[in-house]
Amino acid sequence: MMGLSSKGCIGLTLAASIVFLLLGSALIPVFQMVIRNKLKKQLPLINGTEAFNNWMKPPVPIYFNVYLFNYLNAKEIMSKDGITPHVIEMGPYVYRETQEKFAIQIENGTISYRERKSYTFVPEKSSGSENDTLFTPNIPAVVVMNFLRAAPAIERIFANAFFAVDPIFKSLTVSEIIWGFKDPNIDKVRGLIQKLFNLTIPDEFGIFYGKNDTDDGVYTINAGAEDLSKLGVIKSWNGKSSVPYWNTPQCRQINGSDGTIFPPYRDKNSHLFIFSSDICRSLHTIYEKQYTLRNIALNRYIPPDDLFTTGDVNPENKGFCTPKCLPSGLLNVSRCQQNAPVVLSQPHFYQADPKVIQSVNGVHPNKAKHETILDVEPTTGLVLNVAKRLQINFYIEKVKYVTPSSRIDKQVLPVLWLDENAHLTEETANKFSKEVQQPLQTLFGIQYGLIAFGAFLFIFTLLLILRTVIIKMKYEKLEEEPVVESTSPPVNIEYDTPVPEMA
Repeated sequence: MMGLSSKGCIGLTLAASIVFLLLGSALIPVFQMVIRNKLKKQLPLINGTEAFNNWMKPPVPIYFNVYLFNYLNAKEIMSKDGITPHVIEMGPYVYRETQEKFAIQIENGTISYRERKSYTFVPEKSSGSENDTLFTPNIPAVVVMNFLRAAPAIERIFANAFFAVDPIFKSLTVSEIIWGFKDPNIDKVRGLIQKLFNLTIPDEFGIFYGKNDTDDGVYTINAGAEDLSKLGVIKSWNGKSSVPYWNTPQCRQINGSDGTIFPPYRDKNSHLFIFSSDICRSLHTIYEKQYTLRNIALNRYIPPDDLFTTGDVNPENKGFCTPKCLPSGLLNVSRCQQNAPVVLSQPHFYQADPKVIQSVNGVHPNKAKHETILDVEPTTGLVLNVAKRLQINFYIEKVKYVTPSSRIDKQVLPVLWLDENAHLTEETANKFSKEVQQPLQTLFGIQYGLIAFGAFLFIFTLLLILRTVIIKMKYEKLEEEPVVESTSPPVNIEYDTPVPEMA
């Protein structure tokens, strides 16, 4: 009976282990389907849902940090030939950025909208006042000089007098550089410039003049209701699926999202495509690593090393050479900036050609400070931590008969760089953990708990079987051993007392 009970126990345990293993394995596709159905309900941009409300007005605080370059030797540059600019960074000057979608239209699985952005200065987070002054490239002078390159010689000689009163470098406040200032000298020649170049001159000049409390056009994106893999993908911008600024169809194409929303299930093989009107083009980011922030696993994506590599080296970037290729690290966006000589780069010329870095004293590229990052939760595709970093520069080339340009030729002059960021707060992390992470962890816990328990029972059963086999082998070995007879000689017993005879 004991043997039968032992065998029955082993059989029952083995059967139970197989059941748990099969059940846990069978639940893998079931739970995956449950998760997918849950995400299909929560992630698409459907009017009235929390995802839609958060997309329409992001709950995470967004900050717009501006760092400006003060030219320490501006007067020397303007008075002597071939002087290397020497700059020092000032800032950050921090603004709270508010984003809000409006003019929303929903139809056929798409959403069309405009996005208004407004900026409010935050003194307590800033390293100075908006009234701080510094020497910086003079926007109107630089723009006029660039247009003079195509003007007849007599007009260039005439316009040269303009730069005597409006030099290439000028002392301006932080607020004037960023948001704009009136230039009385431009007002004097406004009519002439408009006549010569058929150009409308703005009332004020500033890097972000006219961009506070405004939008950059109409976006039409996929809502993801029918297909989550297309969530947030831009179908058109201002009614077009491409931009006219570049030389090849590939470079002109609008790809990806606006960088704030992506489809779910992102992994190390995923490339995140982004369209940015700030740089007038699409780009992609690549997986760098996975790390944990506030107990949430995030995938970090960064721009590839060859993002701004010159087209002379990377043929895929040839279409961005307008009209010619600049050194690596620089992107000429003059065509989408009303032909102003604006060149973009990563901050402090990070990943640029060493010659570009060496052309300005005082720049110190640093990966941790100057690289754009996107931290995405891989299952949901939600962007929980982001820092978009970009530098704005002017490109100066020599213009014959224009004296100031003879001092500076083929020189990139950094003006400012910005860090537009939204970092994961503890409140947002706790909410995400409660509403998304914990339910997913519960499902995974049940699934893998069953598999682990089944594996434990299976191993335990194998050990029982092994123990039973070993014990049985020992008993069989004992039964097979022969009984050994004694080979000792017979013992003679001697008695001290004689045995009496029988009568």
